[in-house]
Amino acid sequence: MSQHPAVADAKLVAMPDPFYGEKGCIFIVARPGMEVPDVKALAAFLTGKGLAKYKCPERVEVVDSFPLTRVGKLDKPALKSRILAQLEAERLSQGVGA
Repeated sequence: MSQHPAVADAKLVAMPDPFYGEKGCIFIVARPGMEVPDVKALAAFLTGKGLAKYKCPERVEVVDSFPLTRVGKLDKPALKSRILAQLEAERLSQGVGA
């Protein structure tokens, strides 16, 4: 993923999906001065590199940095919590299930 010219680093986490169970959400740290690709542009880039379309992320979230554990490793549960909170906030703002 960091082969994309606009991406300094990226991490993929699962997010819930009512139909499929889970879909991919990619958290991206952008290279300075570069515009982060949207889902469609990212899918085109990744499939062009040989990735199967069904493996492409369904959502792109831009972050300044990744959360780390106390020992300096990626805190993937924190990323999952972040996307869950974002999805819940969007659901509430749309009045779904409120």
